[in-house]
Amino acid sequence: MTGQKLGRFEIIREIGKGAMGVVYLAHDPRIDRKIAIKMISIPAGVSSEEAREAQHRFVREAQAAGKLTHPNIITIYDVVEEADRTYIAMEYIDGETLEAHTRPGGQLPLSKTLSVISQACSALDYAHHHEVIHRDIKPANLMLLKGDLLKVTDFGLAKNPDANLTQAGVLVGTPNYMSPEQISGRPMDGRSDFFSLGVVLYELLTGERPFGGDTISTIIYRILYEEPRPPRILNEKLPPAFDAILKRALAKDPDDRFQNGTQFSDALGNYSTFHLKRPVSFASPTLRMGGEENGSLAPSPRARRKTRPAPRSGPRPSPPVFAGQPFKVGAFILLVLVGLLIFPRRVHEMTQTDARSASISQPPVTQNQAGFGLVSGLGAAHAPVVPPQPAERQAEVKINAGTDLFQDNKKLNEPKVRLKDSDEEEHTLLAVAGCREGSYLFKGSELKSSYDLTELKPRVGDLQIDSKPTKVQVLLDGKLLGTTPYKLANYNACETHTFTLKMDSYRDFQKTFDEKSTWNDITQTLERVTLSEIPPGFARFEPAPPFALEATVAGKPVTLKDGIMTLLEGSQTVLLRSEQVLYKYSLKIDITGGKTQSVKMLWPGRGKLTVQAEPSNCKVWVDDFDLGAPPILDQDIVAGKHEIRVLPEDPNLADRAQRRDVTIEPGQPTVEKFALNF
Repeated sequence: MTGQKLGRFEIIREIGKGAMGVVYLAHDPRIDRKIAIKMISIPAGVSSEEAREAQHRFVREAQAAGKLTHPNIITIYDVVEEADRTYIAMEYIDGETLEAHTRPGGQLPLSKTLSVISQACSALDYAHHHEVIHRDIKPANLMLLKGDLLKVTDFGLAKNPDANLTQAGVLVGTPNYMSPEQISGRPMDGRSDFFSLGVVLYELLTGERPFGGDTISTIIYRILYEEPRPPRILNEKLPPAFDAILKRALAKDPDDRFQNGTQFSDALGNYSTFHLKRPVSFASPTLRMGGEENGSLAPSPRARRKTRPAPRSGPRPSPPVFAGQPFKVGAFILLVLVGLLIFPRRVHEMTQTDARSASISQPPVTQNQAGFGLVSGLGAAHAPVVPPQPAERQAEVKINAGTDLFQDNKKLNEPKVRLKDSDEEEHTLLAVAGCREGSYLFKGSELKSSYDLTELKPRVGDLQIDSKPTKVQVLLDGKLLGTTPYKLANYNACETHTFTLKMDSYRDFQKTFDEKSTWNDITQTLERVTLSEIPPGFARFEPAPPFALEATVAGKPVTLKDGIMTLLEGSQTVLLRSEQVLYKYSLKIDITGGKTQSVKMLWPGRGKLTVQAEPSNCKVWVDDFDLGAPPILDQDIVAGKHEIRVLPEDPNLADRAQRRDVTIEPGQPTVEKFALNF
């Protein structure tokens, strides 16, 4: 189709092709930009029913992804259904899928791997909060752009969580990355996507899939019933925490997994301590306990070598070495007899030869540290030659108990400086005791015989406070300083202060530092604060409200559509208000992230209210609703007790205002007349 047009779009070239679709690079002349066109392609031999279902899923991709606006989700511009073809116009992204990084030799550095998975967590969290489950997370649907930006693509299998997960008994999705509940057709939610993302992470870190197999039935069986090998068996350079992180990500029971993307991302961001929080017990133990966190993560060839999976039953006893092999038994006995005849004679000959050599030249005998005689002059028995050590100079350092001593940022095990005699470089000596510090700067050529670092002073310096996300409010002891990134000048580390970082829709960060806190503790904590998003949940009014409503929490509006409110996790006090029927009601709701809470409501009936006032240069208020100047004719109002106030427009006549309590009956009109004396 190169050079042809699809509607207003000009096809440039084909850039991808799959079993059910083709992707083209195209140009949109209306806004002069490159876009991607995805067109459904029905293979030959497919029944009309299957073709309709494929087309339905194709359109559903546009509908699902089209309502998602997130930096890590591909943007859908339009979906076009014509008589003989259906296609989607979407954002064109120039990058590569993660498939290239799932094989040994092509793996990403650990830091980049964690970054792309964390971005995927953010994208999936956003989709789940908008009631969209991807259902086909795999490396081919995760695109890495320049600048290490990740994009989640292909929402062609996306569904509402309440929909069935199989169609006509056929699994939809990629089996290697499916969750147990997706394979078995059980109800599923967003945690299924995080299982699939865990499979991707396992593959990125080890170069192998956790549930491999030559047939689909083998893969399905392993996903449902077998535990994967710990990743550090395949890649011994991984930090220990990843055995625990992937154990949780790939749990068979969704309740045992990460419950949302924030939890998953936080575990990756804090992997150095994650393994201390949860026990991990893979089916087979980790072979190596050591590992490097830096450098290439590609596992060694020995680590990648395939191992036979352990049997599910108990170990079988090994058969005897010569069981059923009588010829081997005879050969073994003959070999033993020959050895008994020859070996003593050979030993005797060797002993006499050594004795003759010793009589020709008898070198001096020395003693080693264990008291055994070592013959000098015999190659294998020579004492090792110790090369001369370079001359060094030392300096004693006087410090108080509980003080840590550092030379050039390296902690010393004893209060002593050691330098080579030839050392003329500049060095730093630092003593740290909690918030107090003392230091010396000296040259190697000017090393003194001793240094006194017993008198330490409070560390005062500039603090850099930064966060993810940025633009977060920074409060010091409850007082607002500004937003991140923020520089706090002349901070005294020995004073007690509480730092709070806060942002709407995120959990507050709060940390108190006192005289026991080191400057290093303070700076490292505040220069990389990560706030966790508060997951939203939902409250469904039953029955749905019979009139238009607005909802606010702490004065801020919340989404209310079709009787369903979107609220942040936690205990929320919601104010419901309707200008249409003068309704106001406050209620408290406990919200759990990702779940829907049913709220039973008894909505009031409605009546009609008419208010007349003389003179008419005044304002009418019902409760706290401003109805304007009278007359107020047949105003819809909820049944119940209300307060009516009529206020003169002139504030100097406020004492002439009148108020009255009225009771509105359902379905009944109420007329109230006021006569103001001014």
